[in-house]
Amino acid sequence: MAERTSLRVIGRALDADAVAALLKDPANRDIEDLRLMRCDLDDAAVRALVDNVGPGLRHLVLGWNRIGEAGARTLAEAQVLSALRTLYLYNNDLQNEGAAHLAASKSLTQLKNLNLCCNQLTADGLAPVLDSPLAAELEQLHLGINELGDAGAELVANTASLRSVVELNIRMNGVGSRGARALGDSPHLAGVRSLYLEDNPLQTEGVEALAGRRGLRLLNVASTSTTSVAAVARLGDLESLVAASNPIDDDGVDALLAAGPAEALRRLDLSDADIGDRGATALANVIDPGRCTLRLDDNPIGARGRSALRKAGFSA
Repeated sequence: MAERTSLRVIGRALDADAVAALLKDPANRDIEDLRLMRCDLDDAAVRALVDNVGPGLRHLVLGWNRIGEAGARTLAEAQVLSALRTLYLYNNDLQNEGAAHLAASKSLTQLKNLNLCCNQLTADGLAPVLDSPLAAELEQLHLGINELGDAGAELVANTASLRSVVELNIRMNGVGSRGARALGDSPHLAGVRSLYLEDNPLQTEGVEALAGRRGLRLLNVASTSTTSVAAVARLGDLESLVAASNPIDDDGVDALLAAGPAEALRRLDLSDADIGDRGATALANVIDPGRCTLRLDDNPIGARGRSALRKAGFSA
C-alpha cells in the first residue's frame, strides 16, 4: 500500500478514537501535511493526534474546531511536533490561556507559519507569544479577528524577532491610527511584503501613517473608514492595493492620481466606495488596463463614467 505524505479531512466530525484510527492507518504513517478542518476536534482529539502522528509532520492545520487551553497545552508539549513548520489554529477557543501554553513550548521553535486568527486573543495574551522562541523564525504571522487593539499592534511593531516576517495579518482587531503608526514606523517589520489591516478603524490618519512602510507589495485597507489612499498608493514596490468599502469619493480619486500611483501597481480595488462619473473618468484616463486590474463595482458611477471606462478598456 502506498504511503501518503498529506491527509486532509474537512467537515467530518472526528472524536479521539476516530483521529487515532485515522493516524494508525499504515498508509498515513509518514504524513508530512495534516489538515483536519471543521472536524469538531476537541482537546481529547488533539491528545489522540499527538499520540499517534509520526515525527515527520511539517504542516498541521486544525482550523474551525473546538481546541481550547488543554488542547493548546498538548500541542505545546508534544515533542513529536518539533519538526513542525506550519501551525494553523484559526477559529478555535484558545484564548489567552491557550496562547500562553504555546508560548512556553520547547518543541514549537521551528515554525515558519503561525495562524492564531479568531481565538479571542488580547494584547496581554499575544505578548508572551511574541516574546518566545515560537516567534523567532516566523515568516507568516496571522492574528486576524482577535481583540488586540492598538496595544497589540504596538507589540507586533516593537518585536525585534519578527524581522523575518514577510506576511502579516492583523485584520479586524480594533486597530486605530495609533497602532497603524506603530506598524508604519517599525524598523523590525522591514521585511513585510503583504500587510492585511482590513476591517480596522484606521481612518485616513491611520492609512496615511503606513506611507513609510517601504517594500510592501500587497496592502489591504478595505473597510477602514479612510477617505484617501493617496499616501500609500505611491509606495514604490506596491503591486496590489485593496481599499474597498471605504468612503473614497471623486476628491479621493483626484488625490490618489495627483500623488502618482506606483508604477508597479497591478491591482487597484476601489469597489463599494463613493466614486462617481468624475472619479471613474479620471481613473480611466490614467490607469492602463493592460498593466493594472481596476475594480470599481458597487460605486455610484453613471453613464458618462461607465462609457469612459469602457473606452479605456475596462469592464463597466
